Order: sequence, then C-alpha cells, then structure tokens
Amino acid sequence: MKSIYVTIILLLLNIHFSFSQQKIIDSLELQLENPTNGKTKLYNLLKLGFYYQYSNPKKGLVRLKEAEELAMKNKDSFMLATVYYNKGSNNFRLGRDSIAFEFHDKAGKIYKVIDSIRAFTILSKNTAKLFSLRKKHKKALEKYQNIQDVFIEQKDTIHMALTYGAIGNEKMYLGNYTGSMESLLKGIKLLDEMNLQGTEDYAEIQVYMGLLYYKLGKYDDALMFHQKSLNTFKKSNMQDFMAHQYNNIGNIHFQKENFTEALKNYKAAYNIHKKNQNLNSMASAMNNIGIINSRLKKHSIAIAYYDSVIVINKKLKSYGSLAENYNNKAISLLKKNNAKEAEKYFDSSLVYAENAGDKLKIHEAKRGLSEATSLLGNYREAFKILEEAVIIKDELFSNDKKEELAVQKAQYEFDKEKAVIEATFKKDQEIQQANIEKQVFIRNLSIGAGIFVIGLLSIGFILWRKKREANYNAQLSSSQLQSLRAQMNPHFIFNTLNSINDYVLKNDKQKASNYLTQFSIMVRRILENTEEEEVSLAEEIEFLKSYVALEQKRSQHNFTFNVEVDQNINPEITLLPPSLLQPFIENSIWHGLSAVKQGHISLSFSRGKRNLVCMIEDNGTGFQSTESKNPLHKSFGLENVKNRLRLLNKSKKSNAKFEIKNQEEIGVKVIVTLPLILDE
Repeated sequence: MKSIYVTIILLLLNIHFSFSQQKIIDSLELQLENPTNGKTKLYNLLKLGFYYQYSNPKKGLVRLKEAEELAMKNKDSFMLATVYYNKGSNNFRLGRDSIAFEFHDKAGKIYKVIDSIRAFTILSKNTAKLFSLRKKHKKALEKYQNIQDVFIEQKDTIHMALTYGAIGNEKMYLGNYTGSMESLLKGIKLLDEMNLQGTEDYAEIQVYMGLLYYKLGKYDDALMFHQKSLNTFKKSNMQDFMAHQYNNIGNIHFQKENFTEALKNYKAAYNIHKKNQNLNSMASAMNNIGIINSRLKKHSIAIAYYDSVIVINKKLKSYGSLAENYNNKAISLLKKNNAKEAEKYFDSSLVYAENAGDKLKIHEAKRGLSEATSLLGNYREAFKILEEAVIIKDELFSNDKKEELAVQKAQYEFDKEKAVIEATFKKDQEIQQANIEKQVFIRNLSIGAGIFVIGLLSIGFILWRKKREANYNAQLSSSQLQSLRAQMNPHFIFNTLNSINDYVLKNDKQKASNYLTQFSIMVRRILENTEEEEVSLAEEIEFLKSYVALEQKRSQHNFTFNVEVDQNINPEITLLPPSLLQPFIENSIWHGLSAVKQGHISLSFSRGKRNLVCMIEDNGTGFQSTESKNPLHKSFGLENVKNRLRLLNKSKKSNAKFEIKNQEEIGVKVIVTLPLILDE
C-alpha cells in the first residue's frame, strides 16, 4: 500500500498529465467539503497545490500552507518534501525565483535524508527546467546531464527519452546545434520504440525539434512541429503548454513577416499567461506584442509595452531578457528619430547582455549603439563599435553546422527505414514458416526469389547511398568554400570605409565621392564573384587592378603595380578561385610598403603541365614584421587562404599551396601554386 502511495505522489512531481485541470480541481475542492481522514485530506490538498500552479498559483499556495501544517502534524517527511517542491513551483509561476529555489532546496534535502533517490531525481529534473525557463542554460544542462545517469541506471526509458530531449534543447540555446540534434533524435528513437507517438511526452520533444529548426531558419518545418504539439496539448487542455506553442507559432509567423497571424498568436499566449498570473511568460508575450507594433510603425504603443516588460524583468532579475527589452526600446526610439535617448538604452542593453554572457545580444546591442552614435555625429567611435560587433558575429556564425545536422537527420531516417524493412522481412518469414508443410516448393522458390531481390536492393541501396554521400561531400565543400570567400569581404570593406571616412573628416568631398564610386563598383564585383567557384584569369586581373587603384588613391600613389602573364596562358579560358590573391597584395600594401617611400609590387603568372603558378613580389620590409604588426589581419587573410586551399584540394583532388619567402636583400616573394583549370 505504501509503495502505491509513494508512486502517486511521484506522479505529482512530474508535470506531464492528460486530464482537464479544472475538472480535477473542482472534484478535489468538493472532496475537501466532506469529512475525511488526515492522510486523504493531506493528499487532496497537495494535489490542489500542484494543479493550481497552472491556473491560480496564489490559491495553490493557500492550499499548500494547509498541506504543510498537516504533514508536519503527521510527521510525514516524504509528504512535507513534496509540499515544499510544489510551493516552489507555485512561487516560480508568480515570478518569485529566489523563493522558488529555496523551497526546492528544502525538498531536496529531505529526499536525501529519507533516501528517496527517485523523488530527488525527478525534483532535480524539474528544477533544471526552471533554470531553463529563466534562460540559465548552462546550469540547466549540467543538472539534466547529472540526472540522466540515474535514469539510465534505473532503466526508466520514458524519463531517459524526455531528458535527452531537454538536453538537446539546452545545447541548442548554447549554440551546439549538432549536439542538440543528436540528443533530440535519441529521445525520439526511444519514444518510437515504445509507440508513444501522439502523447504529451512525444509532443514535448516535437516542441524542442521545432525550436531547433526555427534556430536554423527552416520555418515551415518548425511550424509543422509546433502545430502538432499544440494540437496534442489542446486535447488535454494543458493551458500553459498551449500558451508556449502559441508564442512559438507567433515567432515563426513574425519571421515570415505575416504580422497579423503573429499578433493573433502572441495575444492568445498573453491571455493564458495573464489568467495564470505567470509574470515571466506575460513579460515575454508583451515584449513580442511590442515588437509587432514596432514593425507596424506604432512605435509609441511598442515603447509602452517595452516599459511594462522592463518593470517585470527587473523584478525577476532576468538579465538576458532585459538586454532584449532595452534593445527593442532603443530601436523604436531610433525610428522616432530620438538617437540620443536610443544611445542610452542601447548602452543599458549592452550592460545586461554582458552580465548574461549572451554573445548574440552583445552583438545586437553594439550594432545598435554604433548606429545611434553615428547619427549623433561621432563617426570614429561608431566605426570602432561596429568593428567589434562584426568580430562577435563572425565568432557566432563561422561554423558550418547545418550540413552536419542534415547528415545526422539522414542517418536517423535511414535507421528507421532499415528497422521497418527488417520487421517486414521477419513477418514474411513467420508466414512462410506457418505454411511450410503445404507449400514446400513455393516456400523454397519464394525464399530464393526473396534473397535475390533483397540482394539487388541491398546493392542498389549501397550504391545510391555512396552516390548521395559523394554529392553531399561535394556540396559541403562548395558551401564551405563560398563561406570562406565571403569572409574576406567584410575585412576589405571595412578597410576601404575607413579610407572614405578619412576623406570625409578632411572635408575633401570630391575625392570622397570619386573614391566611393570606385568602391561601389568593387563591391558589386565582389558580391558577384562570391557566388562563383572560379572566375577567368582576365576577370581576376581586372579585379586586382581595380583594387590596387583604390589603394593607390588612398596612399597617394606611393607605390607602383604591374602584371605579367606568360605567352602560353590564355587569360580568357584559364580559371582560378576569385579573390584568392587579394589578401597577399593587401598585406604588401598595408604593411610591407607602409614604411617605404617608393614601393613596387609585381604580379606574374606562369604555366606548368598541370599547375598555374602565381608570383607576387614587393620591395617592402619583409613578411615577419607584417605578421607581428597586425595578427588580426593574419587571421582574416592568410588563415582564410589556407582554409580555402585545403577545401580546394579536397574537392578538386589537387595539391594547391602557397609559400612566403623573405628576399635576401629587401622585400617578400609569395608563390601560389593552383591546379590548372581551363574553360574549354
């Protein structure tokens, strides 16, 4: 009897339930009106405290106060710990985080004393969820990983699956998209094996999958997962879960610029959270409604919403949310042409983002601060802040993670198909075995034909899979090459903008205008070439001459430049990767020739049997001093070239490379060896 009693209480610790909350609450309240023994009344009060957290947390705390007094009177430690846990959950719903975690700590200490490992583990799991809801994802991930070991040891498959889902969710928020997909697929696979599709547990992992696809920009897939989850939660009338799905669906419609649908879903989420007095979720929904009004150019209404949200999040001490709220308000102020006030709020957003350790929000705050500072006329400071923002953005988005996720998802789909094939084959064998005495000849013929067909299918499948993997690897290399080609563009653009800025500061309008015109032509050419794997040698030489001409204007022609092409090379049909040589020439101009009165750079092309040899020579101060002067430049330039050549060798199976040699007397020689590619 005691084990049944404990099991029921444990169910209260787990937040997944399928019945209408209001019907349960009404039934429990009715039972309290009738005389009952102490244990039954305590149990009913505890259940009321649990269910009220989703609709009326304040009333839930009243019932739990009665339950606490009964548990202490009965000296029931297990029930007292469970009361403390539920008091924590109700306080959390009211936005009282510090009080909530204090009650959870009290519950955990009692569970440890009475050696209730199972209850302590589930308590820890739900505490981790509270950390996640407050965007403390590192703490949440650490707790989930610790308790997963307990669930594995206990062979608790459902909690293992759900914890894998939760781990995947935390990894997603921490930027580990590959690890996120891996954990989510583990959870889905466990639930598939138990045939739990269509349950609330399955819906929870579908929510996480929707969030991950949203992060990856695959909005239609994300919408599908969230809509399925919403339908499941509606059947069980799980109001709080429904509200979160309305919010997620609103986010997707917002990204698709369907603002009417987005606003409708955000308001649906807000109405549920307001009814449940969930301050944190109310703040999130109000922030989203403010953003929509800003997009609809109703900036005064938007600012009013942001001000209300800021008040709530200050009470909750939610630094990440405050960073977003201040940033959103600053954007609306900018759109109202109030740059001075906007600068102040961008600065506050940056402070909160740094306290939260959120690099994305730091990037957004710096980008906005740069724009506001520029509008106030402090161009040099604005440019400096913008450079810092770009560096942070490069750190956040440099890795090509989407392709890795596609591979893992494809592997999961393959495993599912394989399992279906094996199950079908096993069923066929059983049918054949049942008829073995009557159909010996047919059985033998069927088995022989089946083996032959399966052999053909297996061979075909293996060949198809190898072809698919080869195509994928080629696409991956191409995607990575394109990403690396694009990386040099911001670096070159910022250097050039700095030069234009100097002309503006000197009030030389004509030179600034001429320089800007040439620069716009260069930018167009860069953007066109970024999408191309190769360009002709003639186009690349024209690009380099244009670039050098810009640099000569900037440096007032303190160096000369010439290009020589071997007679046995046809520049119109000889191909090479675009902008590959530009970083070496830029290195020579900005560093090697910076201390030389009259510099010179020569570029020559010669042809081998299978190679195109490019040689760059200058009379500068040498390569060693170039590296030491600006290590950041090296990371954008030479490391970029190294990675591009590595990927080029992988895709073309070539031996492309470069060598840098200091000349015996003065200057640097760079030799770049590329595969000879001809456009016949």
